[in-house]
Amino acid sequence: MDVSSVSNGPYSSAARTRCLMHERAPFHIKALHGFTGSVGNLVFVVFELFVLFFYQRVVGLDGRLVGLAIFISLVVDALTDPVIGDWSDRLRARFGRRHTMMFGSVLPMGLFFFLQFTPPAGLSQQGLFLW
Repeated sequence: MDVSSVSNGPYSSAARTRCLMHERAPFHIKALHGFTGSVGNLVFVVFELFVLFFYQRVVGLDGRLVGLAIFISLVVDALTDPVIGDWSDRLRARFGRRHTMMFGSVLPMGLFFFLQFTPPAGLSQQGLFLW
């Protein structure tokens, strides 16, 4: 078998690279990818705005403290996401890497979501900020 026919054949990496460089996804595929990303971002923005409204108007926490709390949560999230992602990538479990992490996060996420919108009555500004 001639080596040049294998390395230059239709399945060589050079042929795959040329094929990938010249084929573009149709517009409707690009639009669907963008739409699915925007839905997740919309839910996130609405939730963040509701948290801001809830703690400032309903609970009575100073708006600057609400903004600071949201900022701190985003910084902590940015620092912990790579660590959790690495942990998830290395996880070997019965249900797979991602499903195990998602199943394990359901109860804590539900609990903390509930606690986020039920601060104890009578807390000071500092207590509400720490809550």
